[in-house]
Amino acid sequence: MADFSVTEALGVGTGLIRRKPLAVLAWGVLPALVIVPLFLLFGGAFIALVAQAVKASGDQTALAQAVLPLIGGVFLFILLVGLAAWVLGAIVYAAAFRAVLHPEQSAFFYLRFGAAELWLMATSFVLGLVFFGVGVVFAIPQAIVGVALFNAPTGEKVAVDLLFTLARLAVTIWIWLRLSLGMPMTFASRQFRLFESWALTRGHAWALFRFALLAVVVIGLIDVWLVAIGVAGGIGLAGGAFAAAQANPQAFFADPRSAIGAFGAAIALWAVLLVIISGVATAVLRAPFAYIYQRLAGDEAVAQTFT
Repeated sequence: MADFSVTEALGVGTGLIRRKPLAVLAWGVLPALVIVPLFLLFGGAFIALVAQAVKASGDQTALAQAVLPLIGGVFLFILLVGLAAWVLGAIVYAAAFRAVLHPEQSAFFYLRFGAAELWLMATSFVLGLVFFGVGVVFAIPQAIVGVALFNAPTGEKVAVDLLFTLARLAVTIWIWLRLSLGMPMTFASRQFRLFESWALTRGHAWALFRFALLAVVVIGLIDVWLVAIGVAGGIGLAGGAFAAAQANPQAFFADPRSAIGAFGAAIALWAVLLVIISGVATAVLRAPFAYIYQRLAGDEAVAQTFT
């Protein structure tokens, strides 16, 4: 039976960082080029929301009246970010798979937008529906049990909620592992191949879990180092702004644009760090699934489907 090496899979991601650092960086830069302008466009609405909350000082009626006109801008921002994340996620996923399956197609840092990316968008959408369904399946009995335990002690309610949460998490992880090769399969064949992953991953769920766990640990270690830089740099670059906001929040947030400008240098630093974190996460956690698919399906099968 075909198999794959967990350590080799992890080495695929770290190898990409070592051999193609600019491509990995580009995978983080691309989302930032879209998300950051959106934040700059709608960030004033968020700052204004904070300012109005500070001014209301616990007056729920005043808060509702002040916040209502800002809700439209906030929801539009969330909608646009969601759509951008859906499209850009497919593009970056495809780039990572392309770097593994066809490393010679390195132009534009492996980034494209074509049939493969559109199929990945469809696959990710259906995958989201699957996990939404899992949440609903657990939410219904949890709500019924919650009603039955309405008068029960708080400890029992917390214990039941914890059990449902752990069960939902375990089932979600298991389903994700079994469907984890659907994205690279879809990319390689340029056809919807999500549920075909179930058969291909049979008997390999534990190995897939060990790889994913190791990849998350590696990403976490890198993130801790980068976050430490971000915290130290943020305090150094925007310490005065933090102090002013804490000393007189109403005056500080009175002008949203000025408030954003005060944190400008710190925001720029964190944007750079998030770009690095995003690119590294794609290389370490996403790209290796193309290698795993290649190993389990066989090199010849992948070559025949990828055109």
